[in-house]
Amino acid sequence: MKTYFLIAISLICIKANAQKDSIPVFKNQGEQEDFWAKEIFRKEYKKENYKRFSGQIITVNANTCQYGYLYFSIPEQADSIKPLFTSGILYPSLFGANASGIGNIKELPFPELPPAIKRFSCWVNRQGFANPVVYVFELTNEQATKQTDLKSFIMGASLTFIKQGTIII
Repeated sequence: MKTYFLIAISLICIKANAQKDSIPVFKNQGEQEDFWAKEIFRKEYKKENYKRFSGQIITVNANTCQYGYLYFSIPEQADSIKPLFTSGILYPSLFGANASGIGNIKELPFPELPPAIKRFSCWVNRQGFANPVVYVFELTNEQATKQTDLKSFIMGASLTFIKQGTIII
């Protein structure tokens, strides 16, 4: 009887240690955000083709675009990502009726993907909410090569996946 009890306790301890080891340890918030963004792609990815915004896009100033009657604050990042907004790949209604702006756009490292596919995460601000929401999205440009710069990639790309993630606290 004691032997069975010791075996059961040993198995429970082994399982607890195995589960403890499988929980990732992050050096910083950025690593944690990248991990969860990749998890969304791993668990929920379904390739689709989203249409670009079909109405008139007006660049109001350096960091605001108008899509129909909706205004959207865009980041003051490098010119390479501006075509995401000025060409209508990303626009407010993709993120919900109360989306007011976007920021912290970064490309996620997926070295196994072909050069025709790039994946990103971003923070979307919503009217009436203090904290932004993380979104992940994928762009596909079938003509892209390893030498294609980001701006050219975006200008020839289409949105093939977008999904809401977590809230930034």
